[in-house]
Amino acid sequence: SGQFGFEGFNRSYLTEGAEQLVNGRVRQTNFAAFGLQELSNDRVSVQFGGRIEHNKYKPINTAEYNERSFTGFSGAAAARFRLWEGGAFIANFTSAYRAPALEELYNNGAHIGTVTFEIGDQTLTRERSTGIEFSLRQQLKRLRLNGSFFTYNIDNFVFLAPQAVDGDGNIDVEDNLPIGAYSQRDARFTGVDISADFDINNWLSAFMSADYVDAKLKNDGGPLPRITPLRFRGGMDFRYKGLSVRPELILVGSRNLDNVFELE
Repeated sequence: SGQFGFEGFNRSYLTEGAEQLVNGRVRQTNFAAFGLQELSNDRVSVQFGGRIEHNKYKPINTAEYNERSFTGFSGAAAARFRLWEGGAFIANFTSAYRAPALEELYNNGAHIGTVTFEIGDQTLTRERSTGIEFSLRQQLKRLRLNGSFFTYNIDNFVFLAPQAVDGDGNIDVEDNLPIGAYSQRDARFTGVDISADFDINNWLSAFMSADYVDAKLKNDGGPLPRITPLRFRGGMDFRYKGLSVRPELILVGSRNLDNVFELE
C-alpha cells in the first residue's frame, strides 16, 4: 500500500510598524512532490518514501535583498519488526533536505516571539541531515512503553548565535533585546527519549516521559545554543464523563557553564 501527492503554496510576507522584521514584501513560492510505500506481513513491515521540494524567495520593491531559490530531495526508509505479543522494534534511516526559512534569510529587527533582535543571512545554504533512529515499543491492554535512541549529522545547520561585536564579553543589545545572528555550521545531535502510560482503571491513568539530547558543533565540539537540558514529565489523568483533570509535574535539569554556547 502507499500514497503519493503534490502540494504547494504562495506566500506574500509583509511586516509593518514597530515590530517590522523585513523591509518590504517578500513572495515565497513552494512546490513539492512526494511518495510513500509500505510492504508488510504478519511480522515485518517496511516503509520507504521520498520528497522533492522547491522554494523560491523573491523580494519586492527593494534592492537590499537578493532573490534565492532552493531545490532538494529527502528520502527515508524504515522497518518494523514484531518481536512478541504487543512488542515491536523499529529502525529508521533518513536523509533530509531543508531550505533556509524566509525569516532566517531576511529578518533584521526585534522578534518578540524569540525574545531576540534577529539578524538574517542572505548567503545561507541548504541543510542536509543524515540520521538513524531505533525504537522499542510495548503495548499491553493497560500499559504502553516506548524507548528511542537517535543520532543525526547535519551539514550546514542553521542556528541563532548570540552576538558580541564590540568584544566586551557581553551579548550586544538592540531595542532592549539581545542580538542574535543566523549562522551555519556542521552539527551532530544524539539523544534518547522514553515514555510510559498506564491505565489504572477506567477513570484514572498515569503517564511519564523523559528525554535528553546532546547537540554539538562538529569542528570544535562546542555546544549549540538553545538546546533543552534533561527533562522529566509525570502526572495523572482523572476522567469523569466529559471532564478531564490532568495535573503534571515537569522537572528540568541544569547545564554547566562549560556546556552552553558562548555568551549564552
